[in-house]
Amino acid sequence: MYTGKLLFAIGLLVSGLLFHACTPPLQGDYYSIPNPKKAINQKNYGEGNMKFAMQPNHLEAPMPGRKGDVYLKGGIGNGSNLCLTMATGNKFGFYTRISGNRFEEEYSESADVLVHVNHYENDVLTNSYDFMGKGTLQGTMKHEQVLFELAGGYFNRVKGNFHHETWTGVAFGRATTHQDIELLAYGAATQTNLREYRDLVQYFLQYNAGFRGGAAELSFMNRLEASYFYLQHFDLEPGYESYEMKRSTLSFRPGIRTGLGNQKIRLFAQYEWLIPLVKGDVSWKKNQFSGGLILRLNYLK
Repeated sequence: MYTGKLLFAIGLLVSGLLFHACTPPLQGDYYSIPNPKKAINQKNYGEGNMKFAMQPNHLEAPMPGRKGDVYLKGGIGNGSNLCLTMATGNKFGFYTRISGNRFEEEYSESADVLVHVNHYENDVLTNSYDFMGKGTLQGTMKHEQVLFELAGGYFNRVKGNFHHETWTGVAFGRATTHQDIELLAYGAATQTNLREYRDLVQYFLQYNAGFRGGAAELSFMNRLEASYFYLQHFDLEPGYESYEMKRSTLSFRPGIRTGLGNQKIRLFAQYEWLIPLVKGDVSWKKNQFSGGLILRLNYLK
């Protein structure tokens, strides 16, 4: 029994010696990043340079024709949305909508970073020092948002199938940006995650003009939209800095919608863009395309 234990111990000792003999000694410079938070703070939260991005809410062009018209619209493209419109009078109505989307962006930029160097000679640490060098911040930004919208409006058929309408309303919801960050410098690397939430409310006034016939429709849409971010929250690791957001933005949003089908069901496609009038610190997607299906529910009865 003791002989077996002795042989086992000798085997472990010999294995360790062989492993040490086969492992090359530490030689030269070895780099590390002792404080990545400083570089990340400078490029992100510390100076408010993190890219908080959002997708504008899609424009609507319900164009009801008479009292009792009920439309259900579902759209996809740059997210998805579901809208219900009801004409409560011959010239008045309302719509309600929920929309959500998520998208990702890759990024890479240079950053000043404190680098620590250990210099070894045959496994012996002979020198150690720090210097400011250039590194690279790279990673993925994931953006998500959910918005609810409610609007009331006036519509009118001018002549034949030509319509115009004015809608005003409010939207509210939450947007989130999540960053997976990697800091690289001289072969050394470190990783972290940063997350920011914003709750917002939007007020808008929109005017549409166009025509709706039995088989086709065309609408020109124009919206003036003010966004107010009233709550900001961070999910950060200890040591990372937050910043104060810019709360208000104002934008002009034109767009065009076309549709083909019949009185019961219609396919549509629309393109819209965003023109900033009062800029905040939000990076808005300025162009978007979407399409979907419109059902006229009351016509099906």
